Amino acid sequence: MLARTVSDPLVSLAAAYLTASDNFMAEMVFQTFGSGFWGAPASIEGSQAAMEKFLAPVTACQGFHQENGSGLTWNNEFSPHCFAQLIANVFDLNSGAYTDLINGLPIGGKTGTLINRFQNPPPGFVASLVHAKTGTLDSREIVSALIGVQTIASGETVVFALMENDSRGGNLPILTQLRNWEDANVELLQSLAL
Repeated sequence: MLARTVSDPLVSLAAAYLTASDNFMAEMVFQTFGSGFWGAPASIEGSQAAMEKFLAPVTACQGFHQENGSGLTWNNEFSPHCFAQLIANVFDLNSGAYTDLINGLPIGGKTGTLINRFQNPPPGFVASLVHAKTGTLDSREIVSALIGVQTIASGETVVFALMENDSRGGNLPILTQLRNWEDANVELLQSLAL
């Protein structure tokens, strides 16, 4: 052996790309997931098959389609319920993976793609209690998403998944309105005592 390199654990890599919203890194983690799952060289096909097997027991994810790991395609199909159920399932495991995942998500008003979000919150709202991932596609139509967790007024941790689309693509004012709607919903959710 001439050389050997050992990467950081996959969960650490995932945390890094979630915070920065690094699509290339997301794609590489997706392929590494498939390679590790099957013990074979990395490939899109292998990763797609691994994801199908991984998500098979998650009822809310039935009928999903994942073409790539970055999300930069119109052909990925996931429901908000699927994303919410995945986060809730990891939370229910009460594992370090949940902590690593949540700590890797951008923090409201502080890091990553949420650094400029929640700019006009209602009294009592604490943006830093929100840990979430954004998603945006903007070309032939606009798709915006905000998926994550937060602590609400009653002290409970809740999962939320908001996904919207608008067929009037390439329209920045509409995208801004969708993001403002997402923020308002998360702000309202935080005020609840369930």
